[in-house]
Amino acid sequence: MASSSSILETLEAANIEVPYQCREGFCGACRAKLIEGQTQYANEPLAFVRDGEILLCCSRPTSHIKIELP
Repeated sequence: MASSSSILETLEAANIEVPYQCREGFCGACRAKLIEGQTQYANEPLAFVRDGEILLCCSRPTSHIKIELP
């Protein structure tokens, strides 16, 4: 996938199903645990995100990442 794709879009392209709702960072349904690596948000999410978590719908990797899916 192109580097502009969200992690959610990349997972979908690989036929990996993950829960999501809004695709905009509002609801937090696509929350996942970031095990290693770095990501960045295209736009800061409105949903609450704990330390060590990311929202798959609006984050993009900036390095190799390892995540734990819900």
